[in-house]
Amino acid sequence: MTPEQSLVQQIQQTLNAEQLERNPNLEDLALQFAELCIAANNRLANCADFISKGRRSEAVHEAHNLPDLLQLADLMEFEGIKKWRNLCSDMELAVAPALNAENLEKLRAAVNAEEGLAPLLKDYRRCVYQGDHRGCIVLLRKIIALDSENPSWKDNLRPLEEEALPELVQQAEKALASGNHVRLKTLFEELDAPHRVVKAPDELMSRIKRELLSERAEDVKREAYDLLAKLRPAITASDGTLVEALLEKSTAIEQNDAFLDRPETWDSTLAEAREMLDLQSRRRAKQEDFLKAIDELQAMLARGGYSEMELRHEWERLLAWELPVSDMLRKQVEEIFADIRARKRRKVRIATIASVSVVIILLAVGGIVAFIKAKQLNTDSMVYQVEYLWGEEKYGELEAYLANLSQSNPDILHIPKVEDISRQLQEYKKTVAKHKEALNFAMDNLNTIRSSKYDGATVEEILQLLKDAELAAKQLSDDAALARIKAWRSGWEDWKERRGLQANSKIKEAVATISAALDEQKRSPFHDFEDEREKIQSLTTVANDARPYLVLGDEVERQRFVDVQERLSTWEREFDQRYKSFMSVSSELEKLRGAIPAAIMDLARYKSLMERYVEIAPDMDTLKKEYKEVLKDFACYEGAMLRASATLVTVPPTADMAMELKKQLDAKGEGITLKGSVWEADVQEALHFYSLHMDLKRKLNNLMNANPELFNLFYVKYRRKGEEDWRKLYSPRPLMSGADKEDATVKLYWGEVFFADSPQSKPIRVHTKDAFPDRLSSKDYDIEMHLRKEDNRCEYAKYLLRFISEGSESKNMPVYLLNGVQQLLDDNKIEPVLRALLIKRIMALLVDGLGDVIPEVVKMSRDFAQVPTDVPWMNPDHPDVKAAERKLKEVVKSTIRPADIIARLKLHCNLLESVLNCKVRCVGSCVQNKDGRLEFDLRGGNYSELWGCFVSAPGVAPHFSVVSKDGRTVLPGNADACHLAMPLFAPAPGYATSDILDALKLDGDTARGMRFPKAWPRNAN
Repeated sequence: MTPEQSLVQQIQQTLNAEQLERNPNLEDLALQFAELCIAANNRLANCADFISKGRRSEAVHEAHNLPDLLQLADLMEFEGIKKWRNLCSDMELAVAPALNAENLEKLRAAVNAEEGLAPLLKDYRRCVYQGDHRGCIVLLRKIIALDSENPSWKDNLRPLEEEALPELVQQAEKALASGNHVRLKTLFEELDAPHRVVKAPDELMSRIKRELLSERAEDVKREAYDLLAKLRPAITASDGTLVEALLEKSTAIEQNDAFLDRPETWDSTLAEAREMLDLQSRRRAKQEDFLKAIDELQAMLARGGYSEMELRHEWERLLAWELPVSDMLRKQVEEIFADIRARKRRKVRIATIASVSVVIILLAVGGIVAFIKAKQLNTDSMVYQVEYLWGEEKYGELEAYLANLSQSNPDILHIPKVEDISRQLQEYKKTVAKHKEALNFAMDNLNTIRSSKYDGATVEEILQLLKDAELAAKQLSDDAALARIKAWRSGWEDWKERRGLQANSKIKEAVATISAALDEQKRSPFHDFEDEREKIQSLTTVANDARPYLVLGDEVERQRFVDVQERLSTWEREFDQRYKSFMSVSSELEKLRGAIPAAIMDLARYKSLMERYVEIAPDMDTLKKEYKEVLKDFACYEGAMLRASATLVTVPPTADMAMELKKQLDAKGEGITLKGSVWEADVQEALHFYSLHMDLKRKLNNLMNANPELFNLFYVKYRRKGEEDWRKLYSPRPLMSGADKEDATVKLYWGEVFFADSPQSKPIRVHTKDAFPDRLSSKDYDIEMHLRKEDNRCEYAKYLLRFISEGSESKNMPVYLLNGVQQLLDDNKIEPVLRALLIKRIMALLVDGLGDVIPEVVKMSRDFAQVPTDVPWMNPDHPDVKAAERKLKEVVKSTIRPADIIARLKLHCNLLESVLNCKVRCVGSCVQNKDGRLEFDLRGGNYSELWGCFVSAPGVAPHFSVVSKDGRTVLPGNADACHLAMPLFAPAPGYATSDILDALKLDGDTARGMRFPKAWPRNAN
């Protein structure tokens, strides 16, 4: 039966008892089971940690170590476990925690998964036992293939491969020297094996590969030279098809593993070939675009309806390609331009002839009218003439005729019909005057605009003036005016075309400037808001300067301008948002700079404020780096505060204290724990003293079982009648006594005794009748025997019984045992050899637990080990016994006094208690003064001593150091260790290092050689 099964059986038997009362045995059972459960949970946590790191096999191995963790888990869930926990809780005993179900489930799953590797693992272990390294390597690679996430397999494989690699390299060198390709291939497969951990030298692998490929390398090299011989003429002849085919072939050659020796001009020739193909590709693309432009021009010629300006634009765009144009197309375009010019000249001649003809006609009409006037003297003829002229819309002649009539025959003007025509003629004249006025106004403005180089009006205004002028000229039927208007429009169109080209240039320039700035901003964003604002304003000015040209530019350039303007607007909007955000962040950062030092008394808020500052502050912010350094070690600062309000701890702690401290060390998901803090080592040491205390208490009871014959040994004092010295006669059980049958006044004593018949002999177990031939009686001997049987037990047993009984009540077993040693040194009732034996056994108990803390214990144990105790001590006259007694006296005289060890042990425990109970709390932080030097910003009072908490290296436990002895100035040597925003700590009043040293009377000589607690400031002693 295992100790664990025995423990559970005892608990079940206890639960079955009718009445239960709190007693030491029950307390011991509760504590043992609680510790067993805690140990099981710790092992489960270790297994879960292995599993989370991919080390499943280590987790399973750990679980199968005795006691088997899964079997132990099943055992600990025995029937009645809930009743036992309730009982412990009700009686305020140590309550065993439940096993972590999540970790247990992970472990069971890992064990099940590991069964799939069982055959390989079995073979692997067999190879390990047999020392078959090659077999181990093969099997480990197979295991890695199945369980690649477990790094331990690679860790196991690495030393094996490292051990085998030199021999493999040596074999490869021999095979290379001899040209043994078969052996080389085998070695190459081994050195390049999948899942290999230790990489073979690259230079060796390259040489092996080169040697294996050497047979094919010459053929490939020859093929490469043949290809270069064909490629050079193809490049010279610009044979793109052949060059492209040869390049494809070169790619296949380069991908060949046997292509080990490149021709000297290989790379340069291939690069030249690729450049030639790229040039031909660009030429073909340009030719295709040129032919497309020709097609577009020919389509426009076939479509018709184009202006001279449109044709000229397309023709010049075609010539800009600088490629030859066919003579036919060139001749066709030139003929069209000549025809356009001829049409323009004909229009001018026709307009001139028309003007002369009008004059001649007017003169002829005047003659006719005069003739008619001369011939037509009667009224009817005159009225007819008036009607005729009005009907023929010969308003000028009619006006002249009426004027003539008003002189020669005014009465005719009063004829209603003539009066009506005269009135209508006046209205017509007003209309004509109005149209002329509109025409003159429009033409004057147009001429003014032309004289100001078209800069005095917008396009819309010019178009409206042209429209008004054309309408007036058409109303007046003034062909000359229409011709002038047309000429003006033509000149304006030419000017617009010229200005359009200029406008396109201006728009392109603005677009290029803005686009370049936008692209540069993307590549290299501004780090200064003012510089960025100035850049945006300058680009906005560029855009505003180019905007007037938009009406003259073509649609493509206008659209480009619109696009880049939108990008600029987006940048400006984004800048405004960033600037507002920057100002908001700056404001928040300013508030945080004031709030962070003030929040130091609340470390959680202090941390959150610094995290916020680091989150929003720009990288160039000087405080950000300092705060990040503080946050990096913040777990250290939070850990330093964990005992600021903790209950007092004694060393050794009580059972309740120990349970509480263990919970703080083993807590999961309940905030920050003592694990990893500056207090962890000292709390572990306090728990070690508790474990030592309980372990010694249990082991003390076992001293009775160490030598049961000594514990059950009895003695009587006797001396032969007439002698003065008493001797002790030892017996395994009390002697029997009774009156002599022959003489009732004589009392006889009989039983087994340990008897030595001479000073040089060892006592042997014999009956009194053999040891005393004349019998052991009151007649011949004075015999001293106590009435009670127990009072006759040997002094060793009496002392040990009392010592064990009183030890159950001790609060500090190491001190109690050392006091027991002191008592043994002073107690002369116990035989010297047995005293030495007891001292050796007690010191053996102390060495394991106190050897590291109090090295004097080890020395004292070694001193007493020199005293021989395996001697016939029942015969005090035996030479070995005499020698042992002399040695004991020498050791007692020269060894360390237990009282000195007790004083040192109590001093160590008191110092550990003082450190654990100093209630260190955060009292301020390091700030920067106006001169840039660090100073202390303390909150809540003045402090005589300030501590800093530091982490010397990752993975190393944090430690305290005294940074100031007066709460104002930094101690020499600590200035570099302190940094901005670092929290400062202070112990409770009366717990400064100097106070503790004074209270414990611990001067320099006493402190020298002592092991101080881990949380004791490093520079305080």
